[in-house]
Amino acid sequence: MNEKRCCKCKNINNSKMFCNFKKMHYVDISILESEKCKGFNGNIGFLTEYLIDFEAYKKNAIKTECNYDDFGYTEKVLHNKRIMHSIIGISTESGELLGALKKNLFYGKELDIVNIKEEIGDLFWYVAVLCDELDISLQKVLDKNIEKLKTRYPNKFTQVSALNRDLEKERGILEVDDY
Repeated sequence: MNEKRCCKCKNINNSKMFCNFKKMHYVDISILESEKCKGFNGNIGFLTEYLIDFEAYKKNAIKTECNYDDFGYTEKVLHNKRIMHSIIGISTESGELLGALKKNLFYGKELDIVNIKEEIGDLFWYVAVLCDELDISLQKVLDKNIEKLKTRYPNKFTQVSALNRDLEKERGILEVDDY
């Protein structure tokens, strides 16, 4: 039997599947599509406006990627090329976000929210390509990141917690191979 669980609270097929929704659990969209949300009278439209199907996004991002075969790369070079392209792209787009902030802070220009949205979208595109090449679930990366941060900051960010991290415990969370 293929049980559906909330990715955070681990409740199975019951009205608590979406417990603590206001805390914005990252719920796999397939759960919403396959189970009735009893806690919200089956109205998943309310929930889905806050969620994204990351695997579908990844597939759509890949459709817009260049055709590396046109360059005649070997399989190993192609693997490294996609990784390199993604990581350089992430860095470049991050730099463009910094540039938007710099213009606001130091040149007095209004923060260009449209440009910031564009750069965030570009960042996600490169992350999706990287996850695809490394066969990593973007949803699970995000879930694992929250799990790590909850270990680091059990209640909320504090300078004390930031300076006194249990790196071994955090690494243990990240090393569980369920990505």
